[in-house]
Amino acid sequence: MLDDPSMSTSPVPSPFKFMEAAFAFHESHAVAAAIELDIFTAVSEGHSTPAEIGLKCGASERGVRILCDYLCVKGFLLKDRGRYSNTQDSEVFLNGNSPAYMGSSVAFFHHPRMMAQFDGFTDTVRRGGAKDEAVTAPDEAVWTSFADAMLPIVSKSATYVADLLGDGGGAPWKVLDVASSHGAFGIAVAKQNLAATVVGNDWAPVLEYSKQNAELAGVGERYELLPGSAFDVEYGTDFDVILVPNFLHHFDVATNTAFLTKCHRALKKGGQLVVVEFVVNEDRLGPPFPALFALQMLAATPGGDCYSEQQLVEMLATAGFPHPEVYCEEGMPFKVLLSTRA
Repeated sequence: MLDDPSMSTSPVPSPFKFMEAAFAFHESHAVAAAIELDIFTAVSEGHSTPAEIGLKCGASERGVRILCDYLCVKGFLLKDRGRYSNTQDSEVFLNGNSPAYMGSSVAFFHHPRMMAQFDGFTDTVRRGGAKDEAVTAPDEAVWTSFADAMLPIVSKSATYVADLLGDGGGAPWKVLDVASSHGAFGIAVAKQNLAATVVGNDWAPVLEYSKQNAELAGVGERYELLPGSAFDVEYGTDFDVILVPNFLHHFDVATNTAFLTKCHRALKKGGQLVVVEFVVNEDRLGPPFPALFALQMLAATPGGDCYSEQQLVEMLATAGFPHPEVYCEEGMPFKVLLSTRA
């Protein structure tokens, strides 16, 4: 039996890390099954033995026991004298009764299109990227799944951005939310500035989710739709704010620079451009999530990447946005680069 090297100071080489990587898909599927069965919610409600959880979730006692023991080893559940309880993180993010519930995001992470991106990954590495740009095509179903599932994950970062911008003194801002998807960022700005009008840009099927979420948030009357490619559609001019959340990592430097130049033309003087991105250190080995996320961009895009702060600053400067202000919320994997058009 292999021992966890983290529990040993032995200098003897161990195959544990390789074996852990080879079986990594077990963890992903185990968590997905637990979410689909709503096990974390059942445990939170006091169903703590395999029999009780199985009865509540419609699963066999044996299946629940083996799955829950696995989740204990992996740090998602705790076990004491045969009874299970949620860890702090699982209670907050995987309990269906929690306002911070993130379980719905599994629908996106396990979407067949997302999983298929790693088919033939060796050839992808040889090429240096995906064969085509299908993932950004207007009929790509994965983005409707993304819009439907990811709102709980991004809501905190959207609120953070809206707080940075403030309410503009109640000025009637004209706001463009590029690749708006779920609409969280534009909606957060509209809730902060009650005189703001938001224009959501994305593919038409995706914008249905943006509009739906805007209506649920009470800002539907101030939320307009601009369907089409962010690169091809005409934005117009005189925007007070342009939001570019989690978009640039899909494309190469030249494409991003041309896009940011287009944003510069669409902003009024004194208008603000807000870029939200996962940002890697200059050595590209941390922070952990952005550093690992680059592999997803290799699999999914022909030229996308996870960029360093310096790379983003250089793109912005070339597009006419020198000296952006950079913000980072403690404990979050993203940075906000706030630029003002001179």
